[in-house]
Amino acid sequence: MTSNRIKGLLADGEGFSEREIFPFATLDDLRLDLIPRVKKMAVSRVSDHPWKDMEAMELFKSAGLYEDDKRTGKKGFNLAGILLFGKDEVVRSCAPGCVTDALLRRNDMDRYDDRRYIETDLLEGDIF
Repeated sequence: MTSNRIKGLLADGEGFSEREIFPFATLDDLRLDLIPRVKKMAVSRVSDHPWKDMEAMELFKSAGLYEDDKRTGKKGFNLAGILLFGKDEVVRSCAPGCVTDALLRRNDMDRYDDRRYIETDLLEGDIF
């Protein structure tokens, strides 16, 4: 799902944006156990990827998931970071009603073979 589609889903009636900062969200609210998986995916594409040796906060800042908004003075994890790494209850708190509708199309591109509603971080496990 593209960033624009996610933004559109969240903006409908709720006014959220993937860059909205949640200044009270902390590292304790995130699934830090997913970081090795993200690093592995990055390194599998580029063997000397800079995330390879980064600590968690450095990686979040590098990926634009932790921001320092110079217009408002707010610092913190943004909605994109929460949706990618947030614990289930944090995702529900920051984006109530946000559910990812995952469709699997293998045989017929006009219909789907399987469908799941995901109410967790976007990196969590295999969908199908």
